[in-house]
Amino acid sequence: MVIYSQRASVQDMVYAFENSLADVGATIKDRQETQASIAGQTVYTVLYTIDTGYGDYSAVARYFTANGMGFAVVYDFPVGRNEYNQLGEYIVSTFKLR
Repeated sequence: MVIYSQRASVQDMVYAFENSLADVGATIKDRQETQASIAGQTVYTVLYTIDTGYGDYSAVARYFTANGMGFAVVYDFPVGRNEYNQLGEYIVSTFKLR
């Protein structure tokens, strides 16, 4: 999932994503801040464990700004399914900024 907004800050994008979880009834159980790369940049990244009501999911969210836009690039996968994490990381590794 890619969320973007004109003139939004990284914090704006974190707020937007985390509130969208609450809007659908999901609960953040754990939140670990780190850094990871996307499109050749090192960016603020949050690793989430989320209770969806249908089971626990992990989500990896990269937050950054570029060209006057705020971005959140997020993928999720069932907790314990590392092969899906590897697939998500591969897909994110193909992203480019213009």
